[in-house]
Order: sequence, then structure tokens, then C-alpha cells
Amino acid sequence: MSKENSSKKEGLDFLLLFFIYLFICSLPWNNFISDIYVCLAIKLILGGVFALGSLVYINIRYPLQKAHISLLNLLLFLPFFFIPFSNLSSSLLVSSSTSIIVPQYLTLRIMVTVVYAISEEILFRRLLLPYLLSNLSEFKSIVLSSLAFSIVHLFNLLNGSSFLLVFLQLLYTFGIGLILALMYIYGKTLTLPILFHIAFNVFQNDVYVVLYQNGDYTNIRIFFSIGAACFGIIYGLFIYFHFRKNEPSSSLDK
Repeated sequence: MSKENSSKKEGLDFLLLFFIYLFICSLPWNNFISDIYVCLAIKLILGGVFALGSLVYINIRYPLQKAHISLLNLLLFLPFFFIPFSNLSSSLLVSSSTSIIVPQYLTLRIMVTVVYAISEEILFRRLLLPYLLSNLSEFKSIVLSSLAFSIVHLFNLLNGSSFLLVFLQLLYTFGIGLILALMYIYGKTLTLPILFHIAFNVFQNDVYVVLYQNGDYTNIRIFFSIGAACFGIIYGLFIYFHFRKNEPSSSLDK
């Protein structure tokens, strides 16, 4: 099979799996089932089946060459893991818990978050990013994969989220997408972006929302958020130029 046909097949596979994933995520179970635990359980099962099935499918169709993973290189990405705790840590300084924590609900919600984070990493980093790298420059591939990852969050408008909230989500998910792409390309493993994605969603969304349902977004939280964003940009640029200098050609490219 020619390189052009292989690339086209990879692009079509991404679109197919993406729309299947989108369909699973968009199913409004809460409109038909009043029990929140049943809804979460259904989402967990569907998300888990999709994550496992798509990973097996992609690994069979597009096996990656075994890459040498440097422990020192992986340690360079550790500072990024402070970002998922910015919202939660700022809230600990300015407010107390405003809700009763239900361990069963929080646990099930986190499990759902985990399987959907894994699914998104399989789609956008394991499948889309290598596809882009085979057709575009590394810089363009990083930006476009992050943009696609960001734009997909527009579908949150269908769930009743306000336009302003979704717009802000587009901005920070684009930044998170850049970090995840850097982790996958230069960390040379899908595990690293998966762990970061899970940590970000769990602590910025699940744990934060359960603990601070009615928390005000004070100046301290804004300061923490801006600080985390600035740190991500500066450190992300350092990571990019550091690895470009030492590894001018990505092991994932082509």
C-alpha cells in the first residue's frame, strides 16, 4: 500500500472513531434515566468498551516502532503536573467545602473521567497526531492536533453550557492539547499524556466541582489560573526547543 493510501486510510479511521466517540459522549442518558448512578455506570461501560476496542484496533492497524524511553526525558515533563492542581489549590486558600461528599458518586464520576480521558488520548494523540506528522511539519502537527482537541469541546453547547464558559474551555483545552502533544512526541509514550489528562480532568473538574459546587471565582483563583497558564506556555516553549535541539526529527514522524 502506498504512503498516500495509508495516510488516507489513517485519516478516515480517525473520523470514523471520532464520530463513534462523539455519539457515545452525546447520548443524553439523564433525559431517560433519573438515577445518576445508572447514567454514570452506562457511560463508564460504553467509554471503557470504546477505549479498549479503539486501542486494540489502532495498534493492529498502525503499530508503532518501539521507541527508547529515557527516564531523564520523562522527568522533564513532571513540572507540567503542577497545572492540574491550580484550581483546587487556590480553592483551599479561599473557601471551605460547600457540599456533602458522597464517596460512591465521586468514585464513579472519576472512573468515567478516566476512561474518557484515555479515549481522547487514543484518538487525538495516538491516531490523529501521527497522521498529521506524516503529512505536515512537527510544529503544524502539534498546533492542528491541539486545535482539533479544543474545537471538539464546542459540543458542550449542546449540553446547555453557556457560550462564555465554552469559549473559555476552548482556550484552555487548546493549551492543554499543546502540552499533551509535546508529551506524546518527545516523551515517546502514550502513558504520559494519559496520566496528565486524567490528573487535569479529575482535579480541575471532578474533585473541584464536588468540593466547591458554589465556590466563587475569586481574585486568588484567577491569579492561580493565569499563573498556571503562563507557566505552561513558558515551560512548554522550553520543552519544545530543548527537544528540537537534541532530537530534530521526531521518532513518530513518518
